[in-house]
Amino acid sequence: RRHRTLVFLGAVTVTSLVGGLAATVWQARVARQERDLAETARRRSEDVTGFLLGLFEASNPQGGADSLTSRILLRAGMQRVDELSEQPLVQAVMLDALGRIQVTMGHPAEALQLHERSASLREAVLGRDHPDLAVSDRHAATALRHLGRYAEAEARLWQGYALEARAYGEGSLETTET
Repeated sequence: RRHRTLVFLGAVTVTSLVGGLAATVWQARVARQERDLAETARRRSEDVTGFLLGLFEASNPQGGADSLTSRILLRAGMQRVDELSEQPLVQAVMLDALGRIQVTMGHPAEALQLHERSASLREAVLGRDHPDLAVSDRHAATALRHLGRYAEAEARLWQGYALEARAYGEGSLETTET
């Protein structure tokens, strides 16, 4: 009875610690679920992009002159990109996909413009040092290579590699794609 106040304060402290621990565990679980959902969405996006690229490559295996259908699909894709102005990162992914299709169809100059626009969107949202800019750098390097601008292409690849190396570490799985 003499130490009622101390016992009460001790009980409050223990209860606070248990509550804080429970909240931390719950938040970690929610963050893990959100990370897993984002990773699933990223993989799905890459699968869809690969599928679309495959369709264009199958319809035009030599590159060069593109068909009317391909031009219509590209125009529709660009209209869809413009409709996504409220989602700049989705726009960036779509611009890179359309740029890759342009390279496949033999239009690297148009592709380079799309990849540059994608890089600008990513930079505006994520900042200049974000590793996601490396995606646009890689694709822009491919377009530059097709344009015969090899030194610029190499510089762009190294730029993307440097972003990923700073974010993930030298020799990490993420940097091996570059």
